[in-house]
Amino acid sequence: FNSTVVPSMLYGSETWSLTKSEEHQLAVTERAMERRMLKITRLNHVRNEDIRQRTRVVDVVLESIKSKLRWAGHVARLKDDRWTKKVSDWYQRNHKRPVGRPPRRWNDLMRARPGPMWRRMAQNRMKWKAAVDRQLVVS
Repeated sequence: FNSTVVPSMLYGSETWSLTKSEEHQLAVTERAMERRMLKITRLNHVRNEDIRQRTRVVDVVLESIKSKLRWAGHVARLKDDRWTKKVSDWYQRNHKRPVGRPPRRWNDLMRARPGPMWRRMAQNRMKWKAAVDRQLVVS
């Protein structure tokens, strides 16, 4: 499961900007697969933590956050003329926003998790790795 299903569920997750409902959908899908692996129905009333201990499957939402933070470190260390860095820093200037909450962007997670100075912190690989590990422990 960890070597086949999780990577296929998270393919390209480095660039996703997940909302809470999408994170919840990923978690529910993963739990449904784990229950199916153990042949447990919801009528059995087995707690999710017990199922997770039995299957020893990694948490898909945490893995997606981890891969996103790792990718952010690579992007932050790129030279300024690289296409990937330009696209990740770009925002539309001559566009009138629609009414309501702004759409969630990839950078929003970076500002929320490691903090607003995440690009400076990512320049040092060891500090960035420690910060990524800390963020995963906190969540």
